Amino acid sequence: MRDIDYLELGATLYIHANHKELYHVIIDNKYPNLKSIVICLEDSISDRDVEYAMVSLKNILNQISIKDNFYIFIRPRHINNLIDILKLDNIDKIDGFSIPKISTLNLSFYINLLKDRDFWMMPILESIDVFNNNKLIETRDILDTYTSNILTIRVGSEDILNILDIRKDNDKSIYDYMLFSNIITNIINIFKPFKYNISSPVFHSFSEIERLKNELNIDISMGLLNKTIIHPSQIDIVHNAYKVDKKDAKIAKELIDTENAIISYDGAMYEKSTHLNWAKIIIKREKIYGTRE
Repeated sequence: MRDIDYLELGATLYIHANHKELYHVIIDNKYPNLKSIVICLEDSISDRDVEYAMVSLKNILNQISIKDNFYIFIRPRHINNLIDILKLDNIDKIDGFSIPKISTLNLSFYINLLKDRDFWMMPILESIDVFNNNKLIETRDILDTYTSNILTIRVGSEDILNILDIRKDNDKSIYDYMLFSNIITNIINIFKPFKYNISSPVFHSFSEIERLKNELNIDISMGLLNKTIIHPSQIDIVHNAYKVDKKDAKIAKELIDTENAIISYDGAMYEKSTHLNWAKIIIKREKIYGTRE
């Protein structure tokens, strides 16, 4: 299992396993700025195409090579599908699995399948459990048994809205929906203080660029620094959003280096004890994504 920092995932492209460009994206490095990808065998694949998708995945695994700063994950269709995937040759060349629709009923089964294997796990919160805080806490307790292999927790906004019989309009941000905003807030409050990384939901319109930028600003304000994308045109938009302000980088470096309890900058006060975690994240972001004016 490679050492991966959650911040290195950047824009995570979901692409279905039988996509005609899958070979070029993974083998030919078609998008050099892409940092992470999830090969999907779940919702993006119809029942009749599963067999073909598995053949496609098998072919990709036979040709895959490990590349620095490019991370490959698979989203299985269900538990039985994961069992079949784990039997494929060269499966150890991928970095891990994005596990769909986890719940308190199925999560332990997935963990038992993976606990003796050298993979990262990215569970996706998108089942009816997200509407019950007690279920979310129980989910966290189960994940605590496997915590060293949990890279990030993903949030399936489309499935969550589907449970509510809602489809997000293309010209709206997911945060325009108060019901979802409440859910994501609960997820952050229940998981993030316990050192779980949280990824931000997919933005499913690749034509609404300004809306995506606005949504990224909200993501970042909540500490969500990895985003699911569905189109390569979104890669650079996400990565540009993760660049840090030069002023913030300067403050962060000073906070880390200073022996003083307090520093002041541009009329504001910064306390080392309360702003150090923020500073460390800023420095990591600067190293990975650079700075902006």
